[in-house]
Amino acid sequence: MKRWIAALLIGFFAAGISLADESVPERKNGPDRSERRMERRRPRFSQEQREKMKAQYEAIRKLAEAIRSETDPVKKEELTNQLREKLTEGAKQMQARFRKRIEQAEKELGKMKERLKKGEAEMAQRVEEKLQKILDGEHPVRRDGSEKKRRPKGPPSQTQPAE
Repeated sequence: MKRWIAALLIGFFAAGISLADESVPERKNGPDRSERRMERRRPRFSQEQREKMKAQYEAIRKLAEAIRSETDPVKKEELTNQLREKLTEGAKQMQARFRKRIEQAEKELGKMKERLKKGEAEMAQRVEEKLQKILDGEHPVRRDGSEKKRRPKGPPSQTQPAE
């Protein structure tokens, strides 16, 4: 009997280890919270913008390679100036994107401040309405307009049809 129980426990233990070794399957509900947060932070570029950025990067890379391989100091200085102009142009574009994002954030901040002021002004009224609904025994209404029904406590009654 003891051998049989020991063999059974060893079998369960081995099965547990083999299951633990398997890779964790992908989540079916999409990316997790940290991935969604990072997605919001990343600027989204259109395909056209990405192609333009790649072309700029390639032009800069080719100019840098030409500068490194050039032996004539005059030609090297000319290529260096061209590279400086391209880098300055890219930096200006980046600054313009940052400026635009800041302007959008400031607009959003203004809207949020207005919403906060409105909420603070109407808070007492909303609390009183909620208190009255609770005291009257009304069911909470969801944002979509449907009522939230309470589940009956305890086991299902015998009057409910069995499935």
